[in-house]
Amino acid sequence: MFFGLFKRKKRTEIEEWELELLLNVLTTLPEKDDDLLIEQIRNGALSGIDLRYPAEPGYVSFTFHQNALAKYKDEKKKAYKLEEIRVFDLKSQFFLDYTIYVFFGMVHGYFIKATEGYQIDPRQIDVSHCQKAYYENHDFDQLKQVLTSEEIDLMDPSSIYVVVLDGKDYYHIKDLEDGDFIGMDLDRNIYECTHDPYQIIPLKVTLKELLNDVK
Repeated sequence: MFFGLFKRKKRTEIEEWELELLLNVLTTLPEKDDDLLIEQIRNGALSGIDLRYPAEPGYVSFTFHQNALAKYKDEKKKAYKLEEIRVFDLKSQFFLDYTIYVFFGMVHGYFIKATEGYQIDPRQIDVSHCQKAYYENHDFDQLKQVLTSEEIDLMDPSSIYVVVLDGKDYYHIKDLEDGDFIGMDLDRNIYECTHDPYQIIPLKVTLKELLNDVK
């Protein structure tokens, strides 16, 4: 579940150590699946960071250039995370847990488990216990209760997650530009959710039409 924080100004630029850390971890792993992620980073696919929908405090989400999305995004690929990675914090002088999240075949974001601020040395990493864990999507399981079997077949479960806006749950269905998205509630109403300006706009479109457009 993601919580909408459209109105709060936050850091939007990627810092050099974040890119270096990603590359150091991914190039150290033996998985061939990670080669495309490495290519994305080296080719400058990441345009910034987005802290408006933290899955948990400290989660950092990446944004992408539109041409990179067109080239690398594959909605048929399952979402997963690379966990049990350890990175060294210069402040505490301890190794911290580091997790990389991959959605649609792209590096979506990362999380560093820390109780306070950290200063990561991107060259000191430990991937000896790294594991790839695919997602079980409980948000999609809930949404399925109001969908037809045809609609379920058209959906990619990894693209469905809850965003809470003004205290209400909206199920993310489709990405738009600049972090905006198409959402749906459990009454099957469909909305365009934008952050600048902040609006939740009801749409007169059927879910089937929307899903066929996504495909």
